[in-house]
Amino acid sequence: MRKVNTFIAGAPKCGTTALSEYLRHHPQVMMSQPKEPYYFADDFPGLKAESKFDTFDKYESIFSSPRENQKVLCDASVFYLYSDVAIKNIYEYNNESRIIVMLRNPVDMIYSFHSQLVFEGYEDIENFQLAWEKQESRRNGVFLPKHCPDAKLLMYSDIGMYSIQIGRLFDTIERDRIHIIFFDEFVNQTRQEFDKVLEFLNLEQRPDFEFQRINENKRAKSVGLRRMLGKIPSPLLSLSKSFKRTLGIQGGLGEYLNALNVVKEVRMPLDPDFKQRLLDHFSEDIGKLEDLVGRKLDSWKSSNKQ
Repeated sequence: MRKVNTFIAGAPKCGTTALSEYLRHHPQVMMSQPKEPYYFADDFPGLKAESKFDTFDKYESIFSSPRENQKVLCDASVFYLYSDVAIKNIYEYNNESRIIVMLRNPVDMIYSFHSQLVFEGYEDIENFQLAWEKQESRRNGVFLPKHCPDAKLLMYSDIGMYSIQIGRLFDTIERDRIHIIFFDEFVNQTRQEFDKVLEFLNLEQRPDFEFQRINENKRAKSVGLRRMLGKIPSPLLSLSKSFKRTLGIQGGLGEYLNALNVVKEVRMPLDPDFKQRLLDHFSEDIGKLEDLVGRKLDSWKSSNKQ
């Protein structure tokens, strides 16, 4: 059995979904399905349980039949970086693993991540500033949403502390096995950044590949319906080809109903005073991260960009 040799980690809402989808279409890559099995994040048992790949045999089954030309077996569980133990577990599993990390301005990241949690039904406070204020209560087990698999997902102030996470990564994995991407560069220079990833993984370049926008901000019209669709066994969501053709449905019924339930929308700008509070909160950590990665991150320190 070939071992998984590449892991996409990083903060949430930093482009990891887009990168994993781009890599999924590379003939030399076998990407995990589901995208985020979370097998090595032992301190996130709720996420592992939701992925349904919480044992080694189940995890290996994801990668049981790679094609001969697939050089890269990739697990894209974003919270491996935030986890206290995942990187250590990955190293013990395969000390030749390569790690791709994606980072974004922590203020923008946690605001976007909060929207994603609301969409998934893991967060029940739709106002981000109020959710931020409730962190300490939630750390103590109060005001926890019913469907959130782990309270650590609601600790927005911790998730954005990159220097702690990157320091742990650098202490565990050899630096030449780590590739760091910054979100703004990935958005503005997608082809160049993707080419760097392919070079890091020793994969063939894809000059004809077209990059589509993936994982835009969205809102579920009904969170309850979204959760219900996620729990319905797939056979019940299957329809005969003739019936789907009659209804004009492309793909599965679940995908069709999910699409009807989703609205894409632009997030409202943060209150300027609150945004400055967040910048002040992360300022020291950003400075430490600059020292770790050897580059300035001046754009992260400005309140002018939403």
